[in-house]
Amino acid sequence: MQRYSMEMDDETKKPSFWFNVDYPTNIVKLHRDNCIHCSPEPSKFKKVNRLDRNGGWMEFSSAQDAKEYYEEKEADKVWLPCKVCKPLVSKPKRHGS
Repeated sequence: MQRYSMEMDDETKKPSFWFNVDYPTNIVKLHRDNCIHCSPEPSKFKKVNRLDRNGGWMEFSSAQDAKEYYEEKEADKVWLPCKVCKPLVSKPKRHGS
């Protein structure tokens, strides 16, 4: 049974995480939506929220959902969470904002 969700709770809210599936390199990379290396743009052979010949960019509401998707659908690829945005590290809550 699938437990992961690629749908956002609020249609106006930006996705929290992007999962870059790259078939030519056999690498799957997870990014936060504000990461400088996150660029979910469609191309001729790579789509957004759909996999094509070279892979695709998939949006998820949580890092856990992305990890579950990876384990179920892309486990034969190399899993590399981004070293810049560190999507698996919890961000501290800001007080007084």
